Amino acid sequence: MEKESKNLRKSIYRYSVMINNYFKELITAEMIEAGKKLELCGSMKFSYYFILCELYYSNKPLSLTQLASLVSVKLPNISNLVNELIKIGLVEQCQYDTNKRKVTVQLSELGIKYSNLLLPELSKIGKYVYGSDAECEKIYEYYSMLHARHFGKREDR
Repeated sequence: MEKESKNLRKSIYRYSVMINNYFKELITAEMIEAGKKLELCGSMKFSYYFILCELYYSNKPLSLTQLASLVSVKLPNISNLVNELIKIGLVEQCQYDTNKRKVTVQLSELGIKYSNLLLPELSKIGKYVYGSDAECEKIYEYYSMLHARHFGKREDR
């Protein structure tokens, strides 16, 4: 019984790695295509994807600490990634009026255009892979449950 359980865990792990790599490649390819349409200089990295999504769906500026927490990345790493996105022109810094030291970031006008090109294409990928909006919703609910179980409850954004 223990051996079967161990084999099952190995299989689940292997499949999850394959699925993650598949989606990473698809998303990266779509990011590059959207970048070409807007003639963006610089390469598009998969690691930008989650930052751009959080900024897009938040509809408000976020501090680097908030952003790091939302995408589960350490603060020094998020700082480097955001600086790269600023250089590309997709993100801009802003400051709170009350606290000049607290720097926040938001999508630039170009970042909004880029996200508006990218996100509908990614939605098509989800429908292609899962077959329908209903199947996508089931998968989302399942991953939300897993995330809540392992990382605590997350607010919907």
